[in-house]
Amino acid sequence: MLSVLVDVGLVRRIQPAGSPARFEARVSDNHHHVICRTCGRTADVDCAVGSAPCLTAADEMGYEIDEAEVIYWGRCPECRAAGPKVTRIDGPAQPTGRDSEHRVKQ
Repeated sequence: MLSVLVDVGLVRRIQPAGSPARFEARVSDNHHHVICRTCGRTADVDCAVGSAPCLTAADEMGYEIDEAEVIYWGRCPECRAAGPKVTRIDGPAQPTGRDSEHRVKQ
């Protein structure tokens, strides 16, 4: 069912490295995502440029590029306030306890 909604443009599918696919209803603009490496919390980040693609490839290799996927990784305010830095370089941590309430619902 979700694939049909993606196909008709009603939802957008994102799948950050090391994470399951996520779906969102914000499809009418060009935006990106920021993901907490500690708890996996995901938030929307407005595109600084505005129109797609927001990045220009150094060499387009003959392709007509119409989209660039950008994901920012870091630590959310709650995890930063919770204590020492815990960084996972392989993608977001699996949700446990408090952290699971911050994850984007699939």
